[in-house]
Amino acid sequence: MKPAPTQPSDPLDEAEAAFDQGRLDRAVQLLGHCLRLDADDRRVYDLTARVLEQRGGQSRQGLLFRMCADCFDDARPFYELGFEFMAADLPHMARPILERAAQLDPDNVDIQVECAVAQAENGRHDEAVATLERLPGTIRQGQSRIAFLEAWCRLLTGDVRAAEQ
Repeated sequence: MKPAPTQPSDPLDEAEAAFDQGRLDRAVQLLGHCLRLDADDRRVYDLTARVLEQRGGQSRQGLLFRMCADCFDDARPFYELGFEFMAADLPHMARPILERAAQLDPDNVDIQVECAVAQAENGRHDEAVATLERLPGTIRQGQSRIAFLEAWCRLLTGDVRAAEQ
């Protein structure tokens, strides 16, 4: 008789169990996966803050994760956390966090641009172009960094004609 197939476990439940067992490195690994799967789950930020606090006290990232959990509808802590990951050359971690910040504050040019950079660095050039297109045209054309990023992403998507403009 075959054993019944097991349900795939929820990575967040696994991370919580790893934390409870004191397997903090495993919890961090699972939480990184959870964050990339669903950056809109407050529990991921809360548990990550608790794990980081347990690992080493008051790190900057731990404080930012705590701020994200506590101020879940405020784009600023998500922007700061995403920016930290970008500065650490971890765009794969920054992207979902910056996308959440961009959703929370669609009028903030700095957040939108940093989100587009993270998307581009993750090879998501179409998404980066879409993010930049949401900015007013005067801003996109008036700032050389933004115009260059948009042209570069369009070129990488094969839209040479739009990249030339």
